[in-house]
Amino acid sequence: MSPAHLSHISPRWLLGIYLCIPGLLLWWLIDTVFFNEQLLPYMGLGAGLLPLYLLIFELPHIVASLLTLADKTYIHFYKKTIGLGIPLIIVVAICLFYISPLTVFVLYIATTTYHAIRQQTGIASMLARAKGLWFHLWSGVMITGTALAWALIITPQLFTADMITFCSVVVFCCMGASIVTGWMYGRTAMTQVGRWYICSTTAMIVTAYFFIRVEYMFFAFFALRFVHDVTAFTFYIVHDSNRNAITFQNSFYKLFKKSNVPFLILVPGVSISLALLLRSSVGDTVQALAVLATLGFIHYFIEGVIWKRDSMHRQYVSVRKV
Repeated sequence: MSPAHLSHISPRWLLGIYLCIPGLLLWWLIDTVFFNEQLLPYMGLGAGLLPLYLLIFELPHIVASLLTLADKTYIHFYKKTIGLGIPLIIVVAICLFYISPLTVFVLYIATTTYHAIRQQTGIASMLARAKGLWFHLWSGVMITGTALAWALIITPQLFTADMITFCSVVVFCCMGASIVTGWMYGRTAMTQVGRWYICSTTAMIVTAYFFIRVEYMFFAFFALRFVHDVTAFTFYIVHDSNRNAITFQNSFYKLFKKSNVPFLILVPGVSISLALLLRSSVGDTVQALAVLATLGFIHYFIEGVIWKRDSMHRQYVSVRKV
């Protein structure tokens, strides 16, 4: 497919996804000032909002990624790497669940944080056309601080009281370092939209930390996951649209060829439907989390393969130059 026929991703759209951050801050401010924190009881990670979010965004996001591989040419291209990696991940995950489910969830927190933030910092480096020491420091402190913050919240039983105090200070320092390193990295950016993207990514991390401090945990989770998931869906939609623009290469999407439904609707619609089907087939909550974690590990591995610079996927996705 020639570059002239490719759909391109708008940098301004990628930047616009971050508008959810001031939106969440405004929502928190209105709830705090005018409604005496009436939303607060619903902001815990155990409240119903989180499972609903995971069902509509995170699991469909994983399904959408897997669906891009329903392509004979892709399967042949990636079969050596993915064919060995996926069975190994499944075996290791099962063994770890058998030994210590808590270890799996801690590992999942860490890898999820790394994956989500690295996606955004990777896009930042692409838009900024710059990468160097400040970039790596910026990425590192944000990943470290965010992963540690979530570990303290979700698995506090792993820490003594003194450790919690110490780690809380480390998280606070990481947030401060995120601002400093983000500012320094932004100075090396070669484009204005790149600087704004660096600023927005930093603001997302610091805002999530703020929501943790004021105990609006779901907002903290939402700030990071919404940006990550909507950004990922943008790439999947553009990729699938370009890959199947002339001839349907994807075996699964061929089923919908005659419907003429645009990929903008088809990709999220099919992904959410399959995610609902998968979730309904696993009744037990612990089992559902185990399935989600295992699929998550597989997803992170696959994403690391299919979006490498020389991969076939990258040939069908481009971001409009700025």
